[in-house]
Amino acid sequence: MYLSESNVRVRAARLSPTLLSEARAGLSKTASRYRTVFLSHSHNDKDLVEPVRKLLAGRGVILYVDWNDPEMPAVTSPETARKLKERIGTAN
Repeated sequence: MYLSESNVRVRAARLSPTLLSEARAGLSKTASRYRTVFLSHSHNDKDLVEPVRKLLAGRGVILYVDWNDPEMPAVTSPETARKLKERIGTAN
């Protein structure tokens, strides 16, 4: 499936806020319903991340984004690379 930027935004706007909240929280009672994926993206496209997250949540996918991870170092370093590799490896 191909989606343009406008398609992502329109489709994401139509999704249930409850579904998005469950996907974001990764609650144990709902976690089994979701698959987690790592998003490789440019920070120049940061404004598209939330619509993509919503769209994927509507399809049962939790989107991992590094800058939303409180365990990531504030400054890019070898530790950042190690943690990113770890997160990619644990995405299911």
